[in-house]
Amino acid sequence: LAAGKSERFKGIKQLAVINNTSMLNLSINKLQSIKCGNIYVALGANIEKILNSLPLDVIPIVSPNCHLGLGHTISDVITKLENTCEHILFCPADQILIPETHYKQLITASLSSPDKIIATLSNKKYMAPAIFPKKYFQDLINLKGDKGAGILFKTYRSEILPVSCEQAKFDIDTQEDYLTLKHKLEQDLKNNQPEQV
Repeated sequence: LAAGKSERFKGIKQLAVINNTSMLNLSINKLQSIKCGNIYVALGANIEKILNSLPLDVIPIVSPNCHLGLGHTISDVITKLENTCEHILFCPADQILIPETHYKQLITASLSSPDKIIATLSNKKYMAPAIFPKKYFQDLINLKGDKGAGILFKTYRSEILPVSCEQAKFDIDTQEDYLTLKHKLEQDLKNNQPEQV
């Protein structure tokens, strides 16, 4: 999900640089590394600049209604994919601290329980990244305004299989968030590098 205008960020958030790559491509790279299937990128605001930065093997989906809110973007995406997908994993591009292992755990849970909504549990809340089976696609198509898939977490609470990830509670809305999380991610990567001999 990368269609927002990033008004609070005061810039093109999706293209903010972290470890020599854009925030959006950082998320795409993680998904590519786990071979999760087709990767679609929902685009809307600043589409020309963002489109030129995407890897060739991802599939852009233009959300004509993204200016109306996240719910409309999700609705646009599902409307275009409902006949080609059995499950969809929604990943906001600004949750940069989520490790690849969490995406793998979500997919493993979905393969084991294909009829369940697989949601990330963080800070005692259900949130994205989350996987929705096809039987919930119409509910996603009906989303409007700024209400994202979180409303489905309340409606179908008993149908959710949670996968914990504390890093998911961090996302980037402002320049301050960006600088804080960029520094944290860069430090984490540096600390996990093997020692040079």
